[in-house]
Amino acid sequence: MKIVFKDKARWYLLVSGLGVLAGLLVVLFCAVPDSRLWAFYAWSAETFGFWMFSASLLALLSEKRGAAAVNVAIYIFLMFFITTAYMSLSQYWRGETPYSSVPELVAGSAGGWLMYSVPPAALCGALGAVMWSGRGDTPWARLLRALPVPFILAEAAIMLHAVFTERTRLFSALTDLACLAGYIVTVKWARE
Repeated sequence: MKIVFKDKARWYLLVSGLGVLAGLLVVLFCAVPDSRLWAFYAWSAETFGFWMFSASLLALLSEKRGAAAVNVAIYIFLMFFITTAYMSLSQYWRGETPYSSVPELVAGSAGGWLMYSVPPAALCGALGAVMWSGRGDTPWARLLRALPVPFILAEAAIMLHAVFTERTRLFSALTDLACLAGYIVTVKWARE
């Protein structure tokens, strides 16, 4: 399998940048005015296909098992940290917090931001180390590589059901389908 993310500092910086971009993407869709059909907020809060797609590829395309764990942990940590910091700041701007300044908000909330970000990062880092085993050509490796596919497909089906029955979550359904196709194509490319 091809290696994209090497076990070097500059590659960890690249993954950090990807984590920041993913966090900002979540923030963007939290801030976009919500329409019932598109339901952008649902994508940022309730849709996991994109995160399964991106974290799985980070793990599979890493040079070493340890690098896979670190890459996925950094990515998830930054995504969660940025998202929760944004939520706190937006509550502050709406006057819904007891804090009188942004530095006071940061001092009072940083521990909570870490508590929200570190456990999922640690869990996903450990899962990334396991997912890295999907790089091989054994039955176990093929199973690991294939695991994201039924998960993303099932979520896409649930989202499409919501589109047709409730007229909502179209954006989530489309991004799940795009992530499913992207995962299959990328894994096939990496195996060549």
